[in-house]
Amino acid sequence: MISFKDFYDAYDQAEFGREYGAKAFVNAAEERILVIPSEMVADEEEIEAAETELDSGGWVEFPDQYELHLGQELVFRFASVHLSPVDCQRVRRIFSRRSAYGRWKDLLEEHGLLKNWHEFSETEEINALKNWLEEMGIPFTDNPAAGNAGGAPC
Repeated sequence: MISFKDFYDAYDQAEFGREYGAKAFVNAAEERILVIPSEMVADEEEIEAAETELDSGGWVEFPDQYELHLGQELVFRFASVHLSPVDCQRVRRIFSRRSAYGRWKDLLEEHGLLKNWHEFSETEEINALKNWLEEMGIPFTDNPAAGNAGGAPC
């Protein structure tokens, strides 16, 4: 059975390096998680060795934040609950331009909601990942000692 903590850590690593080629995969039958590191932190040999493991089959690529609806949709859900209608319109304007997340965090600080946002986004991310695992029929445990990371970060 896959440890959710290992799964979450691998997701986080892949999401952080996705722009530079990082990816994460899970193999439920082998109870393994594989992270293909980004070119920013690994050399070509290390990346190729990780990619070679995928040839054995049975690997499913982790979803990204957009597949899980954790991008702007998450921001708008939070805003609709915690901000006034006027501020919700401001959020929509913020996200219609570049560098939106910096301005979003400034708005949250202005309203004393930055900590609430971090808690909300982490909870939503965890729930979305657990739902994805269940939908994919991949068994997992919340007990970190039960998993076999197979290359996931500590």
